Amino acid sequence: MNVKVFGTGCTKCKTLHKMVLGYAALDNSIEVEYISDINEMMNRGIMSIPVLMIDEEVKCIGRVPKDRELKELMFGSK
Repeated sequence: MNVKVFGTGCTKCKTLHKMVLGYAALDNSIEVEYISDINEMMNRGIMSIPVLMIDEEVKCIGRVPKDRELKELMFGSK
């Protein structure tokens, strides 16, 4: 699984990235990227941050999901 967090370094973006890294530590097959390149965000049409993308599919825009929601987005409803 590839998880990307898009953000500029604001508190919400850093919080989401930290949460994703915490869950990624549970499964070593998860790759996590933090993308702060404004040009890449613009090329992808991102206008609100943070953005959570899992396997190239946008899952959450403009907010930090609750812990339970993030877990379900990354692992399903196990």
